[in-house]
Amino acid sequence: MYELVRVGWLRLVGEIIRLEGDSAYIQVYEETAGLSVGDPVLKTGHPLCVRLGPGLLDGIFDGIQRPLERVAAASSSVFIPKGCDASPLDVNKKWMYTPADNIKVGDIITGGDVLGAVFENNLFKNHKILVPPKQKGRITYIAPPGEYNITETIAEVEFQGETFELSLSHDWAVREPRPCLEKLPGNTPLLTGRDVCNSRGIRMWEDLHFASVTLAEYFRDMGYNVAMMADSTSRWAEALREISGRLAEMPADSGYPAYLGARLASFYERASRVKCLGSPDREGSVTIVGAVSPPGGDFSDPVTTSTMSIVQVFWGLDKKLAQRKHFPSVNWTTSFSKYLRFLEPFFDSYDSEFVGLRQKMSDILQQETELTDIVQLVGKDSLSEGEGEGLLSHRL
Repeated sequence: MYELVRVGWLRLVGEIIRLEGDSAYIQVYEETAGLSVGDPVLKTGHPLCVRLGPGLLDGIFDGIQRPLERVAAASSSVFIPKGCDASPLDVNKKWMYTPADNIKVGDIITGGDVLGAVFENNLFKNHKILVPPKQKGRITYIAPPGEYNITETIAEVEFQGETFELSLSHDWAVREPRPCLEKLPGNTPLLTGRDVCNSRGIRMWEDLHFASVTLAEYFRDMGYNVAMMADSTSRWAEALREISGRLAEMPADSGYPAYLGARLASFYERASRVKCLGSPDREGSVTIVGAVSPPGGDFSDPVTTSTMSIVQVFWGLDKKLAQRKHFPSVNWTTSFSKYLRFLEPFFDSYDSEFVGLRQKMSDILQQETELTDIVQLVGKDSLSEGEGEGLLSHRL
């Protein structure tokens, strides 16, 4: 399952999504016009992976990490040619690599250890080069400081009589969460950082989400706090519904597959604050901001209900607020956060009155909502003096 294959004479990118006896169902991520019975299917022997290394922040990729800028330059077209097999990262570009001071020949290393660092750009000056999570052994060679591309060997590791070469980059399967040493409680708010995944064709929506969160986990393992915005998970659910229908699976509510909740959970649960693998000790986090677009604003939509049962924070947008030109149109009565209790020590360390003032402000806004409903029915004259003051105080 989920093996990457090449379909047809043009070697279209596809993924095995179901096996039945001697038959395999393949989801092709490109236009399938022109395929015919008898065309070859080439197995690659590995799942869909992303290439992790220097150059990620300089590139623009699609859902299966094809470099759009270099593809456009090579094809002289605004469309991606069929069977495009361009390397995600530029293999010819040289990067200035500096080995870590605490790593030397003879040391034993494990997955997540920092081998060194690369200067990527002025925004991201310290791109840490990590040992792949599944690699370990004794170092037999370390490359000196200098310029290397992403395929050149910067270290050699010996384990059980076998020698492995390490480079500036490595591959990782998108559906496999990157391991961590320990998951930590979310007791610190995210103050900055953003990684945006853009809207792509519905064929690759599922892998787009998993590829994006894999990239986010890679930067998390360096010790950074990453925010990833997925817009929108409703289209992902629509893709799951379409694929489920093609596979003739038993539909659940509104035609969505029965495993919709499990598939959403497998994505959102990769957001966490963790203690990273390897040395030196470091902490990182991935925060996922997912946008859900229920049809007609119906909160009973299966995608919305499944998402709200998983996530810990919800920002509810209100159409009425938008019509009143109230932006951002976040309804503070329907929005919630389950992290308030965990964040109280953090806010108390800056201002001991913050939590109490926040609760008081929330009560005022809730009272304003209730009084507004009364005013719309019987008018302001029916309000007491205290209620009238409460109705006006929320504007402050």
